[in-house]
Amino acid sequence: MRVFNEIRLDRGKKTPIYKQLYYEIKQLITFNKLECDYKLPSIRELSDLLKVNNSTIVSAYKLLEKEGYVYKRAGSGTFVKKIDNDIVDIEFINSDILYDFTNATTDSSLFPIDEFKELMNRVIDRDKGTTFDYQQSIGYLPLRKAIKKQLEEKNIFTSLDSIQIISGTQQGIDILTKTILDYGDIVITESPTYSGALYSFKSRSSRIIEIPVDRDGIDTTILEQKIKNLKPKVIYTMPNYQNPTGFSYSIETMKKVLELAEKYNTYIIEDDYISDIEFNNKKVNVLKSLDTNNRVIYLKSFSKTFMPGIRLGFAILPIKIQRKFLLGKQFSDISTSGFIQRIFELYLKEKMWDNHINKITNIYNKKYNLTKEYIKKYKPLRLRYYRPEGGLNFWFSLPDGYSSKKLEKYLRKRKMLIYSGSIFYANNNDTEYFRINISSIELENIGKSILILFEFIEEFMKDNSNKTLNHPINYFGL
Repeated sequence: MRVFNEIRLDRGKKTPIYKQLYYEIKQLITFNKLECDYKLPSIRELSDLLKVNNSTIVSAYKLLEKEGYVYKRAGSGTFVKKIDNDIVDIEFINSDILYDFTNATTDSSLFPIDEFKELMNRVIDRDKGTTFDYQQSIGYLPLRKAIKKQLEEKNIFTSLDSIQIISGTQQGIDILTKTILDYGDIVITESPTYSGALYSFKSRSSRIIEIPVDRDGIDTTILEQKIKNLKPKVIYTMPNYQNPTGFSYSIETMKKVLELAEKYNTYIIEDDYISDIEFNNKKVNVLKSLDTNNRVIYLKSFSKTFMPGIRLGFAILPIKIQRKFLLGKQFSDISTSGFIQRIFELYLKEKMWDNHINKITNIYNKKYNLTKEYIKKYKPLRLRYYRPEGGLNFWFSLPDGYSSKKLEKYLRKRKMLIYSGSIFYANNNDTEYFRINISSIELENIGKSILILFEFIEEFMKDNSNKTLNHPINYFGL
């Protein structure tokens, strides 16, 4: 029963209480906090816990059953149903895997362990027992000041009150879905896009509208039509080194998206996970730096460029949603680790961060350029490739009709991991597209791993039984 204490119902919302309860339980199931065949509390138990009518619990359970999240056993109760997790096996671990092209986090050999250990000891010596106190939900003030200063160097000017410390971008997206989205609200996303964001939007039963991206970014003509007709709550974007394509918005596309958000009174979520890295000495523009009307909700993670295990990032929030977001953060995990925040504040203050970014920029550029070189030389003729502007994601397409889900399984049996493109689309339908990410592949293994990948793909394409899609899937607007 303890997990049900996380449920928060807001009687001030327009959404009926039973639907709010449905969303909350659905999220517990979706994020594996309730396992398959787990018996839900009885109607009386849950109504007593949440202080709601029995009829509210009955209606929520009926809706969960209708949507396929639970099942009933006569005389026994209501149980969690096994859901189709064809989506992403995020926790897949296999010590026999030789090459992992799914891991988007930094190669652990690049972690600044010695520096971090030194700062950790300094923080404990300096702050004594207060090091381990609960931190304010909004975040450690000196860290927010350090982030504000860093942002100003990127032409992003905001108030301290607008900066909210979070436990990574995924938490930021999850809190936003809980605080600004209601059942059936429309969310516009790029197509394809980050699977974790799609997962969060689905958990709130949002209606997802996908807009194709190309080498200049999101298609602004289609975007305007959809905004005008559908009036979305938010537009979710990754303007730099987009996941999974690697494309970046042109400055014209950025300005147009901001213009449309202001014209049609909607917010933009900017997911910035890697703009600190310059590829081929090309500086990128952050959408938030062009935002003069406070339309952009900016989410920044340090997981992909620092150490993923520290779970640290921040959000810049428009005034209207700051309080709601802060409450959502409090209900989510009270606060991000104060110990980690204090260490990272020193890391920024003493310019260790700048040195770290310079180091991994050099290595990431070598990885990116070497991968491009091997793709250009050795890519199978029938395999299509969409050259990214930078980043560590590479987006491919098998010949028409071939299944990338089958390719994913085929490679896994051969101790190699990739992601089928299906996870980057809202409907999760099979497609010819797939993504590789080279973040965790060591530089000296890049060439060998790409060659082996292409050899396996050649073998895969020789077997016509892998050509199972009846019609080409033209999701990708190129």
